[in-house]
Amino acid sequence: MAILRNVFRSSGGLQGWTVTFPPQWKQQDSVNCGIFMCSAVENEVQKHTVTAEPLTLSQCRTLRVHHASEIMKSIDPEDFPPTFIESIEMEKKENKLQETELKKTDSSIHCLAWKIRACLFQRATGKTFVFHDHIKTYKWVQCTSCKNWLHFQCAGLPEDWNESEFFCGCSLHSDIDNLVESVEAVDIITDADIKVLEQKLQTGDILSNRMYLWKHKGLDLAIRKHYSEQVTAFNDITTDVLIKRLENILLVPGSGLVDQRMITEVILPEAVIHWLQSTINLCHYQAEMVLLRTVKDNEGNHKVQQKQGTEKVKLFQQKIDT
Repeated sequence: MAILRNVFRSSGGLQGWTVTFPPQWKQQDSVNCGIFMCSAVENEVQKHTVTAEPLTLSQCRTLRVHHASEIMKSIDPEDFPPTFIESIEMEKKENKLQETELKKTDSSIHCLAWKIRACLFQRATGKTFVFHDHIKTYKWVQCTSCKNWLHFQCAGLPEDWNESEFFCGCSLHSDIDNLVESVEAVDIITDADIKVLEQKLQTGDILSNRMYLWKHKGLDLAIRKHYSEQVTAFNDITTDVLIKRLENILLVPGSGLVDQRMITEVILPEAVIHWLQSTINLCHYQAEMVLLRTVKDNEGNHKVQQKQGTEKVKLFQQKIDT
């Protein structure tokens, strides 16, 4: 009961609830907890009467197949990753599409952000349509320094922008790392701005490939995975605190529920981009570059740590041998 009270503490406790303890099948191992949980819920919802008998491993295997089959029924086939053969065919089709688009001067493939899969009019892999295809005409801007091109939206420029020079971020400020390391989670974005950001992402007032892919699950799993790895520019502690803030502010009133995957895969990185744009004055493309660079830096650090760990093990083994 104490555990239940703690779970419901943010929604009025257990007052008005009736707690019952219906008989359930007994578990005799430590690996099939999920099967017994699913069975208990199904038995309760469908009002099946069961006895408190222990189940054998054979019965557990039968239940595992049953619950897996029921879960699979509700999954859209498009949400499954492509097979190896399908991936090969899609890659061939993608290569042909790129060869054709390179010849078109107005193709989004010429957007600098396309190279890091951050173009807001990115084409789905192997498909002929682009994200946010309700926008039919694009404005372009050329970097004064490197002469590459970006869509206005990919650069983060307003429609009425008319300056004489634009820099894409081919030479990022050297103090970005210091600013990222010194900021506190409470200073990254205000509570009010979090709500506004989430609302504008939902309505499309702020274009976001992450939100687009979230609403079109199964469209391009490769790009979605690419985005899911680029969610923060901050260290683990600051990121964890920021996630907790986002969860608390975007909690559905009265339900105690929040979509944690949407928080981490969509709202968190967009909040980081918002901070990079508003605080350090980076363009949208530059902000995406910072997220990408953070992933590569973390991968590099991980490889260094693995190498150091391997060397320590070898030294330890040498000492034992001698």
